[in-house]
Amino acid sequence: PVPSADVTGPVATIMEIRGTVDVDPGAPEAFPVRAGTLLYAHADLRTESGEVTLRTADDAVIHLTALSRLTFSGDGTPDLQFGRIEVDTTAQTDTAPAGGIRSVVTGTRLAGAGAVFSMHSAVHANIAIRSGAVVLDQGGVTYRLEGGDCRMVLRSGNILTPPGTCE
Repeated sequence: PVPSADVTGPVATIMEIRGTVDVDPGAPEAFPVRAGTLLYAHADLRTESGEVTLRTADDAVIHLTALSRLTFSGDGTPDLQFGRIEVDTTAQTDTAPAGGIRSVVTGTRLAGAGAVFSMHSAVHANIAIRSGAVVLDQGGVTYRLEGGDCRMVLRSGNILTPPGTCE
């Protein structure tokens, strides 16, 4: 995606929904979604008691858990506003997808094909790499994270390695 231009086609497709999930595509009112719903730039997904799984235009599969919010920027990049996502990029063929996933709380961007990872974002971002490798970009400084790696990114941009195991 080109950061300066809005994408005109769909940026994602809803694959599965459980519970209450609303999407606001920029219209005055949110509406319930169902499997097969197409999402476009500036879409806003909110899970209340529900969960949703979607496939992005670049073949990443994103699972958004309950009490989470995910928006899509004008260039189609998924932005985790808060909550928890699980991402599977094993179907992607690019070695470094242009968009990746962004945490709005910290400004952190994660990108990488062939990886499975999770991010929980509230007052900071907890990142856990299950398999494969991703590039973490924090304000232009990049780090390579591999399966088993965990990082905590603070609002200040500081990156910590938390003690214990990944969650």
